Amino acid sequence: MKRFLVLVVLLASIVLLVQVINNLSAEDDYTIDGYLINKGNSTYLIADENFDLEKAEMLSNKQLIVAYSGTYVIDTSGRTKNGDKVRIWYSPKEIQEMHPARLKVLKLEKIN
Repeated sequence: MKRFLVLVVLLASIVLLVQVINNLSAEDDYTIDGYLINKGNSTYLIADENFDLEKAEMLSNKQLIVAYSGTYVIDTSGRTKNGDKVRIWYSPKEIQEMHPARLKVLKLEKIN
C-alpha cells in the first residue's frame, strides 16, 4: 500500500512538473505598435516611426513595403482608418512567413 501511495504521489508530481514546464516555455502573445494603411484589399501595419501618411498613400503596395521597415500585412476588422496608430497583439506561432509577413491579429487597440 505504501508503494502504491508513493507511486501515485510521484506520478502526480511528474504531471504537475510537466505542466509547469509547458507554461514557462509557452510563448506569450507579442505586441507591435505601428500605423495602419489600407491599400487595395490589404491592410498594412507599418512599425516605422518615420511613417508619413501622405507619402504612403501615394505609393504602390510594393513601394510601400520597400519604403518602410517593419511592414506587416494584417487581418483586421473594425473601425480603423488610414494613419491610425495602433497596438496589435499577435501570436508568433501564427506568423505566415511571406514578404511582408502576415500576422493574425488577436487584439487591436488604437493609441492616441
